[in-house]
Parts: sequence; structure tokens; C-alpha cells
Amino acid sequence: MAQRSKEPFKGIWSLPGGHVELGEALRDAASRELMEETGIEADLQAIIDVAEVIRRENAQVTAHYAIVCFGGRWRSGEARAGDDAAAVCWASPEELEEFAMTEGTLRIIKKAPQLIGNSWDARKGDAE
Repeated sequence: MAQRSKEPFKGIWSLPGGHVELGEALRDAASRELMEETGIEADLQAIIDVAEVIRRENAQVTAHYAIVCFGGRWRSGEARAGDDAAAVCWASPEELEEFAMTEGTLRIIKKAPQLIGNSWDARKGDAE
């Protein structure tokens, strides 16, 4: 989990991510953002879901984000806050309910094991 240090969603926990650079493949962007925000490298194996966030002010749309969420297995690195993350942490399924998260994040996290396997602790090599 990464806690946002900048707007939008400053202070809210979410999955690491950010903007796609011109000409950058989505999976490459996700890998880059994961490394920049957390110091973690992962084998991103599957698209878990696509989420939309539409922000409005006084019924006027001010931003529309299409968020492609990848899932994968930890490869290397120690979790540390970098780039635009205020904090990062590993969290078990039981702990997730305690986080103030961006809308839809918990649903996406819970969907991931169905698509990439059941291990919540792959960083320790305990893949089921």
C-alpha cells in the first residue's frame, strides 16, 4: 500500500501508480511507478481490473482518471516511501479494512488472488 503525499487524494492509501509517459506501455508504466513510489520490483502478471475515478465540483467534471490495476509477485526490493508516496507498507487481508483507501481499491486487492494465485505473502517466497 502507498499513502499519497500529493493531490489528488493526499493522505489516502492506494495502490502505487501514476501517469503513463508518452509512448510508454501500460505494464512498463506500472512497473516504473511501483519502483519509484515503493522501491519494489515485481513481475506484473495480469490486469486485475480497470477503475474509473471521476471528480466533480458543483456538478462540473474536474478530472477523469482511468486506472489500470496490475497484479503480480514481488521480485526484489525493500518497501520504502519514494517519489510521491508519504508512506508505504505491506498489509495482510485482515489489516486492509483499517486503511482509508481510494474508492474501489479494496475490491481490486481482494480480486487479485483469484487471478494471480492465493499467496498474500509472495515477497517471502510462500506462493501457494
